[in-house]
Amino acid sequence: MGSIRVVVLLLLLGLKCTEPASFTGNTHLSQTQALDIAIQVYNNERKEEYNFRVLSAQPQKDWDPTLSKPQSLIFTIKETECKVVENLNTEQCPFKDNGQVKNCRGLFTDEGKSLSVENICELQESTGPMRARRGLRKFFKKVKEKIKKLLPKMSFMIHWSRRF
Repeated sequence: MGSIRVVVLLLLLGLKCTEPASFTGNTHLSQTQALDIAIQVYNNERKEEYNFRVLSAQPQKDWDPTLSKPQSLIFTIKETECKVVENLNTEQCPFKDNGQVKNCRGLFTDEGKSLSVENICELQESTGPMRARRGLRKFFKKVKEKIKKLLPKMSFMIHWSRRF
């Protein structure tokens, strides 16, 4: 019976951790404030070792600060050198040299006295240097075969003689 209480307590605690970010007393939400909230929610919800920080954001021209209808922001985040357990301000954390970069879309909805934030993030494809192609011998062999097919067959006869 005691273990059931522990499980129920853990479930309730888990539900409390996934509540939307609070939106108290502020009827206007700027895009900068929305980005701060989105990254805070992202860092609190995921199960990764390091915090993320906003790398860039696309300003939304039709942003409604009153949130009378759902608003979305498109932004890019990058992994920092600060671990999640350190509880530091992410703006003070430097970006990791080879940290993950993710493209995100945050959806903000005003639900009366609370703000609902939903982040959808995908890992960005690497745009780094391409790997060198190995096997140049195979490459040149294929090129040679294609050239042979394109050129008409010509017979060459080389006659060479030498007197002694």
